[in-house]
Amino acid sequence: IGADPTFNPFKGTTSSVMKKTDWNELYAGFQKEKEVETQSQQIQFEENMVSTDNLSEISVFDLSKIDVETLSFLRMNQQYVFAVSNGYLLMIHLQRAVFKVMFERVKRMFSQQQPTKQMLLFPEILAFSAEQEVVMENLVDELIAIGFELENLDLNQWQLTAIPADLSAFSASVLISDMVSEVMIDGVLDKQRLQYEMSFSLAKRMTESFRQVNSDEELKLILGELFVSNSPNYTPDGKMIVRVSTPMDF
Repeated sequence: IGADPTFNPFKGTTSSVMKKTDWNELYAGFQKEKEVETQSQQIQFEENMVSTDNLSEISVFDLSKIDVETLSFLRMNQQYVFAVSNGYLLMIHLQRAVFKVMFERVKRMFSQQQPTKQMLLFPEILAFSAEQEVVMENLVDELIAIGFELENLDLNQWQLTAIPADLSAFSASVLISDMVSEVMIDGVLDKQRLQYEMSFSLAKRMTESFRQVNSDEELKLILGELFVSNSPNYTPDGKMIVRVSTPMDF
């Protein structure tokens, strides 16, 4: 099947060499392809972002009504996923989907105060300057709320004994250091803003630590969480995750 290498599904309507009006027929044709030409079929997601102030107000296809168990998938370069649902073509940026799911998980940790954590076999020691120590003391309650276990030692040192379940030990220590540095640069943040920044940073680290989604069952779990989340079409910073198209868009 032919494809226009300049086609971008995350921008406005463009011309395309595809003129099929039956998505099921089109999708069946995709499934028969054994190889995807990376260079010619690469899809570029646009860099323009929507405002994060009104994500929940954007009128989009209601993804929560989709039964992910009925979906079949076509993957492209371990980055994009295509699926058909009720005559609509779903184009999904997989890495952004995982990031959004992780972000929502961390937000639930804050609200439920019941984080899922993993104990470290070898606890890590985090050392701070006197100025950083003051900031760390203000952050520790929020860190504990999302799954960290920390013990205050002498001489501006903390022992890290447990971390959130979806995070690697290396990412955990880097995340804490980064958060301390951010607060020192930006100044004291109110609790809501601090939790947002921590959720965003932690979700980013979790996404980096997350192994590849190899099976359709794993993909269904991720999309199942994504589709019922708030504003599932966009990441917290306004980047598009899912574009829903009809045959009329081509």
